[in-house]
Amino acid sequence: MQLGPVLVMTGVMLGLGPKLLVPWLGLRRAILIGSLVFAAGEALAAFASTPASFVLSIFVASVGVTCIPALVGLAANLGDADRCNSPH
Repeated sequence: MQLGPVLVMTGVMLGLGPKLLVPWLGLRRAILIGSLVFAAGEALAAFASTPASFVLSIFVASVGVTCIPALVGLAANLGDADRCNSPH
């Protein structure tokens, strides 16, 4: 019964969060703050004693998920185009 709202919140934050927060915070700060917020949300979920506190902790973690696309973008920009196309 609690799974629906959790999945909706996570999907919305993963879809909209990076487009709103990464330009505002910058790439480095988005990665640092997003990682910390995600870790805090997961820690809160581990100690949640009620369903409402669990859903709230997942909301916090889903806000922190905005760092994932920023990390993927950073990793993609660090790669060398010639090296990526080489067969070895």
